Amino acid sequence: MKKALFFTSLMLFSFHASALSCEVYGISDSPQALDCEFSGKKTTLRCLGETGAYTLNGEAVEVAYHEEVEEGPSPLIFKSEKKTLRVLMYSDKKITASLSEGPVTLNGTCQI
Repeated sequence: MKKALFFTSLMLFSFHASALSCEVYGISDSPQALDCEFSGKKTTLRCLGETGAYTLNGEAVEVAYHEEVEEGPSPLIFKSEKKTLRVLMYSDKKITASLSEGPVTLNGTCQI
């Protein structure tokens, strides 16, 4: 019984340890998931734990970084081939964002 418990614990720990977290370049506490809404249009940002890479509505995020600003929260930028998501996190409850697809930019809100 002890051996079975040991191996079960070892397997659970190894699966947990193998999951990678996604990172925004220069930010230590990067969001791992965001659900955003832009004029009724839903957009999701997800971290794929297997690869440590972000997806934006299932599309691979090519670059994730933060912009330097003098005051206020640092905008987090997530760029995929067709879209750019710009997120401002004032707190866990107040998150604003803009989503650009070509010449169209929509403003909205997000939640963790």
